[in-house]
Amino acid sequence: MLNIQDNNPPNVNDSSPARLQVEVHDTTGLSGALLQKLRDAIRAAAAHRGFTHGAIGLAVVDDPAIHKINLQHLQHDYPTDVISFCYEQNAPEIEGELVVSRDTAAREAKALGWAAEHELILYAVHGSLHICGLEDGTPEQRQAMRQAEQTVLQQLGIEDFQRFSPDADSQTSAQAPSQGCQS
Repeated sequence: MLNIQDNNPPNVNDSSPARLQVEVHDTTGLSGALLQKLRDAIRAAAAHRGFTHGAIGLAVVDDPAIHKINLQHLQHDYPTDVISFCYEQNAPEIEGELVVSRDTAAREAKALGWAAEHELILYAVHGSLHICGLEDGTPEQRQAMRQAEQTVLQQLGIEDFQRFSPDADSQTSAQAPSQGCQS
């Protein structure tokens, strides 16, 4: 994982023996409330796929930082929305890392006409679903990914996702680069 300070201490009222820890490193100055929503989104996406234990790190960065990571790890010479890295995937245990771009979220949300906060949460959900084994390389996989995103976002109280989905106008739009666990 990234060298991330665990700023998500265990809930003393949580009676479960272990749970999914979400460690956040934010270089962009998001509010504490939004950081908690991102943690909740990651946990909800993982739970949707049957993963309830382990740890997922989240780094919120700007476009230059995600561009550098995209080039270094995926050999893509451009900024992107989300990059996911899966380290272990053995239900109910999951270990992985996400990097999301606040700049890309703000730009895309403005173009789509919805809240930048929702776009950033979508990136966290999408990347978490990749870490948890869901892919979107084929039309069938892409449909399953969109259905999972919609279900998780609705659980989080974001009801208007489908209207702002990248597939709202076209079923053939390009997928966002990401990397999941290899089989």
